Amino acid sequence: MRGFASTMAERRSWSAVVEIAELAGDAESGATDRCLPIAEQVVALLTGLMR
Repeated sequence: MRGFASTMAERRSWSAVVEIAELAGDAESGATDRCLPIAEQVVALLTGLMR
């Protein structure tokens, strides 16, 4: 269960990394907008597994 909790905490880091890469020109324009819904789905799935 700890692994799920730490993964949920890392979701913010994933989003920040994609945003920084986009701003630096290393990721496509709009990558952050596409990443956020996926990150939210990961949190929803892990929340269900933790119950």
